[in-house]
Amino acid sequence: MFFSKGTASQIEINDRVIELVWEMLASSKECTKAMNFVPRPQGLAASPMYVAKELAKIAYRLSSDKDDSVYHLCKVFSARGYATKIKLAGMGL
Repeated sequence: MFFSKGTASQIEINDRVIELVWEMLASSKECTKAMNFVPRPQGLAASPMYVAKELAKIAYRLSSDKDDSVYHLCKVFSARGYATKIKLAGMGL
């Protein structure tokens, strides 16, 4: 989900790798929670109707948040932040 098959298959699994993957997943979930609050682009000027619609959409995203859903942006961000740590942990370092 976060790394390609080639990258993931080269990592030796140990307790530290599992801890780091768990942290990476938690980080991506926190990022997703934050992204749910971000209004989507509107265009030129934000009208009162746009603001009302965006608040409704934010409320909908928060109420329908699934435990397994993660924004792609959050996956990429988390993977970049943890890739080296996980690879080093897989080597026992």
